[in-house]
Amino acid sequence: MEIIKSVEIRKFRSLKSVTKKLDFAELNIFVGQNDQGKSNLLRALNLFFNNETDMDTRFRFSEDYCYHSNTGKGTRHEIRIDLVIDPPKRRFKHAKPLKWTKRWRQDGSVVEERKYIGSGKEVPPRDGVSQWLDKIRYRYIPAIKGQSYFSALMGELHDVLNEAHAETLSTQGEEFISGIQQVTQDITRDLSDQIGISNTIQVPSDFKQLFSNLDFGVRLGAHTYHLKQRGDGIKIRHIPVILKYMSEQERNISRAGYVKPDTIWGFEEPENNLELKYAYELAETFKEYSKDIQIMVTTHSPAFYALDTKDGDGVNTFYVAQGDDGCTKISMVTHDQTDELHESMGLLP
Repeated sequence: MEIIKSVEIRKFRSLKSVTKKLDFAELNIFVGQNDQGKSNLLRALNLFFNNETDMDTRFRFSEDYCYHSNTGKGTRHEIRIDLVIDPPKRRFKHAKPLKWTKRWRQDGSVVEERKYIGSGKEVPPRDGVSQWLDKIRYRYIPAIKGQSYFSALMGELHDVLNEAHAETLSTQGEEFISGIQQVTQDITRDLSDQIGISNTIQVPSDFKQLFSNLDFGVRLGAHTYHLKQRGDGIKIRHIPVILKYMSEQERNISRAGYVKPDTIWGFEEPENNLELKYAYELAETFKEYSKDIQIMVTTHSPAFYALDTKDGDGVNTFYVAQGDDGCTKISMVTHDQTDELHESMGLLP
């Protein structure tokens, strides 16, 4: 699925002036050596959609402004990101391509514009297209996927399920608490006798904290083996499936006035901790998922950067490297240049 058609980024971290439009497809692969700025593109999108850079890290101008930028007189000290978006015709028959711009300034202000490209007119705030833009989900998956990431992922799963199945979760939660109340009758009675207050354990206002501590597991005989006890490669293979499920749940909500969101992934190094065989399998899964979810991937692996095999296959590949000025340069790579990527990435030293 193509949501973002192209992007321009100015003065964000190592991205001094990526003003040559990066034209995106359904699946977009960013390949390059370490410390060249691949992740900064995904973080720029995380800033645009979520006002965060790294996971759970709020934007700070002093840290995220490109220190290579010209600081001469008259230079604008601001970070700017422009997205070109073509709203899906299946939902907005008369919508035209638009440019969505955000500027982050040193004084802490954020300036936002949404204008149709052809007419230059602003997208009305109450228009269906504008509401759809507000509902776009950008989910950023960091390179290091530790327990804190899985806790955050399960908490987000709660938010999605609570929106899609609020009544079921509420009913099941009340039944769960009812059972707890039965086994805590003694302490309830003691509280009433000692301090004159009749307290009982109650249903929490939400179950997000509980979900954050939930885990997947396999039952073998009398024992359950939890996901947190298993290898990192097994854990990583769960992530795309969970994220895909969340996207499907959000789209399947049928409620008056509900704007169904579309989803974008910014996925760093999905091949981490995977055997090459499984990396190739996961890459094909990403290609399949990208029909419904626009995906941005950073990688060092040929399993991903060799996915682009022919014109019109829905995959675009970009090579990321630093220029002489220490800033990130991004160039598109065609499927005919894959062998050159093997050489650049040292596949067979």
